[in-house]
Amino acid sequence: MFIKDDFLIFKDQTLDGRLEKIKTIIDPKFETMGTELIPFLNKQLDSEMYLHIAKHARRSKNPPPDTWMAFSENKRGYKMMPHFEIGYWDDRLFIWLSALADIKDKSVYGDNVIESVKTIQQLDSSFVRSVDHTNKEATVAANMITQADGQKWSRVQTRELLIGQNLDVADKFFELDKDEQLNYLKQTLMPLIEVYKIWTKKTSHF
Repeated sequence: MFIKDDFLIFKDQTLDGRLEKIKTIIDPKFETMGTELIPFLNKQLDSEMYLHIAKHARRSKNPPPDTWMAFSENKRGYKMMPHFEIGYWDDRLFIWLSALADIKDKSVYGDNVIESVKTIQQLDSSFVRSVDHTNKEATVAANMITQADGQKWSRVQTRELLIGQNLDVADKFFELDKDEQLNYLKQTLMPLIEVYKIWTKKTSHF
């Protein structure tokens, strides 16, 4: 399903060329794998989740440096609330639980994010954290998060928080078959789901 050759799409430096490769090579994989993950997420969260595949509609000049699928509780979008993302940079696959700057009213989630710090600190060393979804290099160990980090996310509108894993193009994940990859993704999402539950409890985001 997800293979090393997928990353070759990023060698196309043209906007139209890369978008076409994303549409024909990557998006069908997102559709297949995403559709398989939805029932799993629905069951774990006891909620209806929706699949969103990045369309890059606003791109008019430069080709997208990454592409992804997202899962959220809103049929119309995902950036405005905590959500899950799985996608490609040119050298890695990312698996994120994301709380982006697009969340306009952070007060809805602020206390929950701070509360989640203790849970995030329990994650094993394979999990990383980022404060900028546009910078693939901006990752540090997830379990080194502090209460101050959670408070800063709540206070600073531009602050982001992403927790998950980054799998290098050379990772053995890309040698697994579809079912093995699906199982790996589910196992990786499980601890992130526990964090998501804390982030979204007692909130109304519709």
